[in-house]
Amino acid sequence: WKPHRGKGYATEAAKRLVDYVFEDLKLEKLFAAWFTVNPASGRVLEKAGMTKEGVQRSQFLKKSGDRLDSCWVGVTRAEWASRKGKA
Repeated sequence: WKPHRGKGYATEAAKRLVDYVFEDLKLEKLFAAWFTVNPASGRVLEKAGMTKEGVQRSQFLKKSGDRLDSCWVGVTRAEWASRKGKA
């Protein structure tokens, strides 16, 4: 993984997925979650056009007994269309 970090591959894939959801699947909203201990995942989703909707504290329990917070992000068709100039 390390040789591929920071080259924009994940962001490119996420942007294409967002476009696919609205262009091909015709959905009205897309949402996702990422663990707050991994802010790089959050940056990828923000670059793909998603905005923060909320945080769920202590949502997941790891085998180690530690709890993880998750951050939820989303984008609506109208938000996506206005960014793409399709409104």
